[in-house]
Amino acid sequence: MYRLLAFVFSVFSFLNTFSQESVRHQYPENLYFKGVKLHNEKAFMASSQYLRQYLNASGQKNYLTEAAFYKAINQVETGDKGGVENMEAFAKANPTHPLSSMAYFELGLYYFEKKDYAKVIRYFEKVSEDQLDIEASIEFLFKRGYSYMIKEDNEQALRDFKQVIFYEDDYVQPSVYYSGLIHTNNDRYDEALEILIEADDTDGSYGALITELIANIYFQTKKYNELIAYAAGKLTDSPNQTNRTLHRLLGETYFSKKEYRAAATHLQRHLDFSRKKMDSDGYYKLGYSYFKTGNDQGAIDNFKLAALDSDQLGQNSSFYLGKLYLKRRNYSYALSAFKTAATEGEDESIKEEALFLVGKVNYSSGQYSDAIQYLGQFNEAYPASDFSTESAELLTKSYLKTSDYDQAISHIEKSSVKTPVIKEAYQTICFQRAQQLFNDSQFAQAIDYFNRSLVYKVKPRLTSEAYYYLGESHSITNKPDMARKAYNDCQRISTSTPWYTLSSYGLAYLDYNQKSYSNAEVHFTNYINRAKKTDQYYQDAQVRLADCYFVQKKYDKALNLYKQLLDSQIPVDYLQYQIGNIHSLNDRREAAREAYLKVINRDAKSGYKDNSVYQIGESHIADGAFDNASRQFTNLIQEYPESALVPYSYAKRALSYYNLNQNEKAKNDYEYILQHYISHEVANAALLGLQELIGRGVNVDGFESYMDAFQEANPDNSSLEVVAFEAAKNQYYNQNYQKAIDDFGAFKTKYQGSSFLLDVQYFIADSYYRLGDWSKAESAFSLLITDENKSYRTRSLDKRGKSLLVLNQYDRALKNYHLLLGLASNRKEQFIAREGLMNSHFGAGSEDSTLWYADIILQEDWKPAGVEEAVWLIKGKSFLNKNQYAQAMDEFVKVINGPTDIRGAEAKYYLALSFYKQGAYKRSLETLFDLNRNYGSYAFWIGKSFLLIADNYIGLDELLQARATLQSIIDNSPDTAVVAQAKQKLDALAEAEKSVLIQDSVLVDTLSETK
Repeated sequence: MYRLLAFVFSVFSFLNTFSQESVRHQYPENLYFKGVKLHNEKAFMASSQYLRQYLNASGQKNYLTEAAFYKAINQVETGDKGGVENMEAFAKANPTHPLSSMAYFELGLYYFEKKDYAKVIRYFEKVSEDQLDIEASIEFLFKRGYSYMIKEDNEQALRDFKQVIFYEDDYVQPSVYYSGLIHTNNDRYDEALEILIEADDTDGSYGALITELIANIYFQTKKYNELIAYAAGKLTDSPNQTNRTLHRLLGETYFSKKEYRAAATHLQRHLDFSRKKMDSDGYYKLGYSYFKTGNDQGAIDNFKLAALDSDQLGQNSSFYLGKLYLKRRNYSYALSAFKTAATEGEDESIKEEALFLVGKVNYSSGQYSDAIQYLGQFNEAYPASDFSTESAELLTKSYLKTSDYDQAISHIEKSSVKTPVIKEAYQTICFQRAQQLFNDSQFAQAIDYFNRSLVYKVKPRLTSEAYYYLGESHSITNKPDMARKAYNDCQRISTSTPWYTLSSYGLAYLDYNQKSYSNAEVHFTNYINRAKKTDQYYQDAQVRLADCYFVQKKYDKALNLYKQLLDSQIPVDYLQYQIGNIHSLNDRREAAREAYLKVINRDAKSGYKDNSVYQIGESHIADGAFDNASRQFTNLIQEYPESALVPYSYAKRALSYYNLNQNEKAKNDYEYILQHYISHEVANAALLGLQELIGRGVNVDGFESYMDAFQEANPDNSSLEVVAFEAAKNQYYNQNYQKAIDDFGAFKTKYQGSSFLLDVQYFIADSYYRLGDWSKAESAFSLLITDENKSYRTRSLDKRGKSLLVLNQYDRALKNYHLLLGLASNRKEQFIAREGLMNSHFGAGSEDSTLWYADIILQEDWKPAGVEEAVWLIKGKSFLNKNQYAQAMDEFVKVINGPTDIRGAEAKYYLALSFYKQGAYKRSLETLFDLNRNYGSYAFWIGKSFLLIADNYIGLDELLQARATLQSIIDNSPDTAVVAQAKQKLDALAEAEKSVLIQDSVLVDTLSETK
C-alpha cells in the first residue's frame, strides 16, 4: 500500500513540473526524482540517501515538503525510531498541505501493525478520506472499523465494515465476518446470518471462518436440524480448523438431543482433529456419551481428563469415574475418584454418596484404617443419611481388621457407644497394637496397650494371651513382681491354653534370675512336661533346669541333662564347660580337664575358653601341680588379655609361684595387681600375699604405700563417696539420665581420685547415649577406649560406633568397628563388630563391602534372634542402590515373609520402589496398597508409600489419581516433611495438567492468523 501511495504522489509531482522544462533538468530535482523512484521500488535506505542529498543540496528546490514526507516514510519502513516522530512533526508543520492527511493515514497504518488501536483511531480521524484513492480508502475503512471493534465501539465498526462490503476487494470477506461476529455477540443472529450467508462459499482466507460462525449461530440459537443439514454439506475428512469446529458443534448438538452415539462420534472426531486435546467440558460430554452407550473404557479415558478441572464438571466426572472403576473392581482408582468428588464441586448429594463410597471401597479393598477414617467422617457429617446404617456396620467391621491400631483405638475410646461387638473389637485391637509394640521392642508402650486390652475381657483366650505378654513385658523391663502377677493371672484363666505353658517358663525365669532355684526347678519342669520338644523354648528350659540342678548340687541330674543336650542347638562350649565344672566339684579333675579342653580346642571364639583355661589352672592347684597351674594362668594372661579373669589369673599365678618358692615372680605378680587393679577384689589377696613374702624375708619396697593406696581405693561402704556414687547410679537406673549426668559430673569434680571414676565415665557416656545426644555420647565413650581400660572398652566401642552411625560419620565408624573386631573375644562381640562394619559401609555407599559383611553375618552359626531380617533388609537396599533389582527384591521378600513389624514395612516400601524403578508401576501400586493394609501403624512408611503411589500414578499418566493422592497426603499426614514433598509434587503436577486441558473455543476471531 505504501507503494501505491508513493506512486500517486510521484505522478502528481511529475505533472506539476512537466511544463517547467528548464527547472526539471536542474541537478537537485534529479536527486528528488531518483529518491522517489527508489522509494517506489522499496529501496528505502537508498531512497533516503538521495532525498537527504536533495534536501542538503544548494540551489532552487521545488519539492522540499514532498521530500520531507518521503524521507519520513522511508524511516518508518526501515524501523527507524525517529520515523514516526518525523511523520508526526511533518503533519503538524503542514496542516493545510495535502500530504498532511496522507501522513496521518501512514501513522494510522503504522500503529495498526503495532496493535495500538486507540492511536489508529486517533490518527485516522484526522485523515481526509476524499484525498485517498479507492484502494486506500477501502483499507482505511476496514482498519478503522476493526480498530473500533477492538475498542468495543461496535456501531461505528459496523458502519465502516458496511461501506467496505459494497466493493470487490480483499477486505470485503473479513468485513462480512466481523460484521457477522458483532451481530452474533450482540444476539442479533438474524442480521448476522443475513450478512454471512450471502458471503458463504466465497473464496478467501475468511471463508472457513464464515462457515464456522454460521454453524455457531445455528448452535447458539438451538436450530439443531439446520446445523446438522448445514454441516453435512461442509464436512470433509481433512483435520483442519473448520472440520474440527463443525464436529464439536455437531457433537454438542447431538449431546443436547441426547443422541449419545452420534454425539460420541463427532466429539471424538473433534478430539482427533485437535491433537488429542480438549477442554474439560468436551472431555466430560464425550465421556458421558461413551458412558451412556456402554463404552466404559472410552468413558474412563475422557472422564479422568475432565475430572482434572476443579469445577462442577470435575466433581461429576470424578463421581462417574468412581462408579466405572468400581464396576471394574479397580478399587484404588475408584477411591481417588470418589475422594475428589467428595471434596470438590457444589453438589452436596454427590459429596455425601462419594464420601460414603470412599469408606465402603476402603473396607472392600482391605484398607481398614482408611475405612475407619472416612466412615467416621461420614457418620459425623451426615448423621441422618440413607447410608448411615450400612456405614455403622462397616465401621465396626473395620475396627476388627485394621492395621492402624492407634487410629481405631482412638476412634472407639472417643465413641460414647460401647456395644458388645465394639468391646470385643477394642480388646482385639488393643492386644494387636500391644503385640506389635512388643515385637518392635517398645515394651513400656506395649504394657500400656496390654492393660487396655484387659479393660474388656470379652474373649478368654485373648485375655490369657494378653496376661502372658504383659508378664513378658514386665519381666523384660525388670519389674519382676508385676511380671509374676501377670503370669499367675494368665494361669488362673485356663490350664488348657499355650499361654499357661509359656507362663510357667516366664515364672521359671523370674525365680531363676532371683536365685530361687528350687522354685525355678518346679516351673521349668512344669514347662518341659507340658511343652512339645519342637517348641521354641524347650531346649533352653532344659539347660536352665540343668543349671538349677547344678546350683542345688544335684550334680548327677545336672550332668545327665547336660550330656543329653550335647546334640541339641544349645552351644556345646557352655555344656562342656558345665560338665567340666561338675567333674571338678566332684574331684574328678582329670575328667574335668578333658571337658575344659574340648571347649578350648573348638575353632570358634567362645566366652568360655578363658574360663576353661582358668578352671584347668585351678584343678592343677588342687592337685598340687603348681608348675602346670602357673603355665595355665600365664596362657590365660597372654592369650586372653581382655578377659575379666586376668586379675584373678595374676593372683593364682602368684600363689603358684609362692608354692614353688619362686618368690620374686610371686612378688612381681602381687605388685602388678596392686599397681593395675588396686580397686579390684583380688587387691586384698595381693596385700596378704606380699605380707607372707615379707615373712619369708623377701624385701618389698613401698609396702606401706600399697596399703595406703588400697585403703583410699576401697573406702568403707558407709563413706560419703560411696553414698554419692550409689545415689547417682540410682538416677541412671531410674532412667533419669540428665540428672544422672549432672550427679556423676559433680562426683567427678568432688572425688577426683576415686576408684569409681571409670564406672562414672561409663554411666555418663551411656546416659548421653540413651538421651540420644549422639555427639556427646561419642565423645564420652571415646574417653573409655584405652589400652588400660579393659572392662568397658568393647561396650564403649559398640555404642560409640552406633553414635557415629547416627551422626553419619561413616569413616570414623569403620575405624571404630575394625578396632572392635580386632579386640572381640567372643562370638557376640564379633557379631556386633561385623554388624557395625556392614552398617558403616552401607552408610558410606560401599555396597560391595556391605554385602560382604552381610553374608559373613548370615553364614555364622551364632547370631542374635531376628537379626536375619535386618541383614536381609540391608542387603536388599544395597542391591537396589546397584540397580540389581532381582537380587534386591529377593532380599525384601525374605524380610516381608517374617514378622509384621517395622522392618517388614520398610522392606515392603523398598520392594515397591524396586518395581517403580523398573517401570512396573502397577506391580508397585499393588505392593504399596498391601503395605497400607498390613502395616498401618507405621506412619513414616505409610507417608512415604503415598508419595510413591502418586509417582506411580504419574508414571501411568493417571493424573487425577496422582492429584487425589497428593491432596490426601496434604490433608491427612502428620509428617511435615512428607506434606512438603507432596506440595512440591502437586505444584509440578498442576503444570503437567495444563498440557492436557486446553481452553477450547469454536469461535476464532484473530486477524493475524488469517492474513
